[in-house]
Amino acid sequence: MSILEPTTEEILKWFNGIKNTSSLVLPDRVLVLSDIHAAAGDEYDPLKISRKEPEIIDLLQDAFKKGYSLFASEFWDVWRGYDLSSIYNAHKDLVSIVDQYQKANRLYTVISNHNLDLFLRPDYLIFKGFGKQIFFDHGHRFDFYNDAGWQIGREAVRIADKLGLDFELAPHPAKSNPDRHAAVRGWRQVLADVNKDWEFHWGHTHYFEDGGNNHNDGSPLSGQYGYYIEKGVTIPIKR
Repeated sequence: MSILEPTTEEILKWFNGIKNTSSLVLPDRVLVLSDIHAAAGDEYDPLKISRKEPEIIDLLQDAFKKGYSLFASEFWDVWRGYDLSSIYNAHKDLVSIVDQYQKANRLYTVISNHNLDLFLRPDYLIFKGFGKQIFFDHGHRFDFYNDAGWQIGREAVRIADKLGLDFELAPHPAKSNPDRHAAVRGWRQVLADVNKDWEFHWGHTHYFEDGGNNHNDGSPLSGQYGYYIEKGVTIPIKR
């Protein structure tokens, strides 16, 4: 590992220190969705550029009507939106459906790198149900420029936007080789050390993974609209 990544020992010490955190009851039906990157509606807004917002809203509305809870992270891109009012004004329909989940007590969300500025949400959530322990995290942990060095990462993204280089829509080099992503290498150290009654659900990398106890919901921006968890079973969403 590079000097910008934690060692295996540091990673396992962190996980062993939090894995007995008090847990929530896993709902029967869950929609897991992340990395929408709704920003200020300008030329730097990844969601606007992608033109995927209507499909995302349809998915959220359908899942709400069917009684699903929502596990969400990085819906709001404050690195690009700069403030919540600009994001709200640019994405009122999206905000409205997420608010319905909130009012129905069916919204679970964690902090992510693109809204670390807010410090409003828990760092991670742990659920128990159907014979499993579910660890829900955005996934930026162990990725220096999006974790400990997030302020550097934020400024790099803003500079890249002005140069016309969109990090969220461009293919990541890790797409063909996941181990090239620092976050993936970190999480695999945890996965190798835990027993199979743990499941990890995360995003951040924008590519989909579904194997064993490791689940990454991808991103609508890269064509993967998350997945459902039905009574503990993960079901990818096909659109």
